[in-house]
Amino acid sequence: MAENREAVKPNIVFLCGKKSAYPHHHPKFDIDEEEIGTAIDRFLNLVKHFA
Repeated sequence: MAENREAVKPNIVFLCGKKSAYPHHHPKFDIDEEEIGTAIDRFLNLVKHFA
């Protein structure tokens, strides 16, 4: 990817919750459903800030 820097787009990653014993994208990853509301709030705040 370093060879084609023009193709790299800005992005952001934020993590919510740490209940699962397995990392994200692992077949046994278990989403922390109690944190879904927090994730939605954070995402909406980003949208409001940059809209």
